[in-house]
Parts: sequence; structure tokens; C-alpha cells
Amino acid sequence: MTRGSAPHRSGWSPHSSVCCWSPSYLATSTGDTQSIDATASALPVWSLAREGNPYLDEVGHLNPWLVTGAHGHIVSNRFPGSALLATPVYFLLGARSSTKPTVFPGNVTAALAASLFVALLVVLLAPLLGLRRAVLTAAFVGLATPTWSVASDALWPHAPGQALLVLLMLTLSRRKWWWSVPLLLTAVLVRPILVVVSPVLAVHHLLRGQRAAASASLLGGAAGLAALAGWNHLLFGSWSLTAGYGNIREPDALPVLGELVQLPVVLFSPLRGVLVLTPVLLLCCVGLRSAWSTAPDWVKTSAVAGVLVLVGTFQLTPAAGGDGYYGYRLPLEGLSLLVPLLALAHRSWLDGPPWRRTCTIVAVVWSAASTASVVDVLLGNGDGTFGAPSSYPVGSHPARVVVGDLNGDGK
Repeated sequence: MTRGSAPHRSGWSPHSSVCCWSPSYLATSTGDTQSIDATASALPVWSLAREGNPYLDEVGHLNPWLVTGAHGHIVSNRFPGSALLATPVYFLLGARSSTKPTVFPGNVTAALAASLFVALLVVLLAPLLGLRRAVLTAAFVGLATPTWSVASDALWPHAPGQALLVLLMLTLSRRKWWWSVPLLLTAVLVRPILVVVSPVLAVHHLLRGQRAAASASLLGGAAGLAALAGWNHLLFGSWSLTAGYGNIREPDALPVLGELVQLPVVLFSPLRGVLVLTPVLLLCCVGLRSAWSTAPDWVKTSAVAGVLVLVGTFQLTPAAGGDGYYGYRLPLEGLSLLVPLLALAHRSWLDGPPWRRTCTIVAVVWSAASTASVVDVLLGNGDGTFGAPSSYPVGSHPARVVVGDLNGDGK
């Protein structure tokens, strides 16, 4: 397979890939017992499908992220993009007739979005790496990172965000700039921090004298912010971009202080550390300089956008990212934008001595084992029900389970 060959010429297609990945993701999802953050995104979709509105007055006691909004209605304080994207799935799966809240269609949406991300990643990377390396890279991202353990697991914003970003990179690499308007608009509704991609794309186009493309990029980001403000005004009576969302940190007085304070957690935390759970990234760093010098412009632009997304994310949001899941989740979108450059860097790494391939195999096995070898602990509520799961790594050969009142609370 030569560089630049089209994936479909070898019998591979994104459609078949999505059909293959989705059942695998769905089979390993957490089901009804999941993080309160993900549940808070799924509940308004159930109401939209059933009642035609996002109000949750009947189930306001089920989740602490359900708050009192404008006009006295109970609403979710999660950003609306994931919920809006999941609404058609709720309709198709008959959730409209369900009298009890269900998160299953949300899980299906997450699995489909994550599968689409992985499939399109092959399409994006094949002209850079060749089909074989593109498939291997996408498989690694899909199975050995929290794209599997977090993004595909429930209706987090990450799988939809990753799918939208890989579509944006495809439009950039293929110069289909007019698609950036709806893609950026939707991405901002899913995760508002992704608005930083808009000016980066605009600068990319302006440097090439493409004023219409630059205008489209800015329009997409601005439209997303306007739509988000309109949604918040509808639900909370405020034109704020963060109305109702209580888990936003105030920016630090010094612009880089937030990143420096959180950096050890982001990189080295046993449960959240990017380099602990995905050590392949360390190997990629060795080849970054060489990769940057030979990378196409769209790869460099995507990487700059990814770095800015990471900086903005940890400037505004605590690194821990909540409870009820295992792995890092907040860096997923930023790292997704960096995948093309990191893939080129890893190819440069492999061009060295043979022992580097051995290091890669060890790092890949470690990453896959870290993602898959976890156990969920559900604390009892004392009334016969359980709370959201907390996940812990257990190594490659878990053998025993001990049940007891380990925290001494009598439950």
C-alpha cells in the first residue's frame, strides 16, 4: 500500500468498520449504573424524546446535576450538544414510550460516535501512513486509550467531540472548508472549549489567502457560541455560556498557573495520568521534531489546535474530571487533534534501532492492559440500591474479590 492510497481500494470501508466497532463498544458499556455526569447528559434526551422538551420535573431527585432553571423547571446543567445528537437514537429505539428514564440509547449514541471516530481516523491517516499503519494506529486509539473505557462507555461529550474533530481534520486535509460551519457549531455545543479550534483554522486559511474559508471557520465558532447562549437563556434565563454548569473553575490569576498545578495529575496520576496509561506518547515525543519538519500544513494546524484545547481545558476544569470512570477523559479531544502528528512522530521513532520496536510493543501492551484491566466498585446506599461505580486498575490477572463494609459506614 503506497502513501496516499484510498482505504476503500483494499476492501476496507468506514461503514463496515463502524458496524464492527459499535457492538464491541456497546457490549462493554456500564449499562444503567454509570457516572452521574454521563447520566445527567442522557436524562434530558429521554425527556426530549418523550415530552418534546428537556424538563425533568418528575425525576429531579435522581441526579445532583439536575438543577432548577428558568420558570421553575428542573433541567440538566450539562452542555446540550451530546443530548441533541442522541435524540434521534432515542426516537429510533422507542424511548418515547418509556415511562422510566433510560440511558441505553445514550450508550448506543456513544458507541456509534466512538466507532465513527475510529473509522474516520483510518480515512484521515491512510494518506499519511499507508492503510496498514493507519488501521493499526486507529485500533490502538480505539482499544488502548480511554476512547474505549470512557468515551464509548456512556453519553459523555467526548466520543461526539472526537468524531466531530476528526471530521474537521478531514475537511481541512481535503480542503472542504464549507463543512467547517456546521461541524464547529455542533462541536461548541458538545464541548464549548472546542471553540478555540475556530480561530486556529481561520489563521490557517488566512495565511493561504483563503478569506472565504477563514470566514466560514469564524462563523462556525461564533454560531456555536450563539446557539449555546440561546440554549442557556431558554433553560436558565441567562445568556451566559456556562449558565447552570457548576463545575467550572475560575481562571487563575496567572495564565499558566492552572496548567502547572494540575500537570502532575494530568501526566502521572495512577488513575488519570496520560503518560501512565498511554506510555506510547513518551516514545512519540522522541520523533516530534522530525515529524513536525515533514508534516503537511493541516497536520501542524490540527496539532496547534490540540495544544490550545488542552491548555484551555485544564485552565478551566479540575484535572480529576469527576468520578465514576477509569482513565483520563478531559484530554481526549485535545489528544485526538494531535493524533496525526503523533502518528508521524512514532513512525520516525520506529525508523531507529530494532530495540525501539520492542519498546513500542511493551508500551502498547501496557496501554491495552491498563485500559481493560479494571474493576468497578459500587458502594451501597443502605436501601438496597447502589451508587455510581468507581473504577480501579487490577493488573492483568485479577483472582479474588472480597466483599465487606470496608469503609466502616455500616452500609
